[in-house]
Amino acid sequence: RAEFENVTPLVLITSPLPGEVVTGPLTVSGISNTFEATVLYEVVANGTLVDEGFTTATSGTGTWGTFEFEVGIGDEPGAEITISAFQENMESGGRQDVYEVAVTAAGHDRLVLPVG
Repeated sequence: RAEFENVTPLVLITSPLPGEVVTGPLTVSGISNTFEATVLYEVVANGTLVDEGFTTATSGTGTWGTFEFEVGIGDEPGAEITISAFQENMESGGRQDVYEVAVTAAGHDRLVLPVG
């Protein structure tokens, strides 16, 4: 990864991958190089905010660290979910370095039940 640092987003979700079918609660992980190692996040399912918060990466402010957090994804099978991770712009208070991953909630038809 060191060879690609100059083109790596400052906040990068590495799991889940775009297009994955997921179940909740969902563990989200990634890498970041953010101010004071703070990574904010929000989860939107079918246009409705279902979870938000922040986590602290293992390093920050000029160094790369890893982060991980667990989020709720709602309970609607087949929901289109967008997970956003970002840092706050300290001057404007807005979002910056936003990275989004779109996934789908597993429907009941995807459940595998034991036989017997």
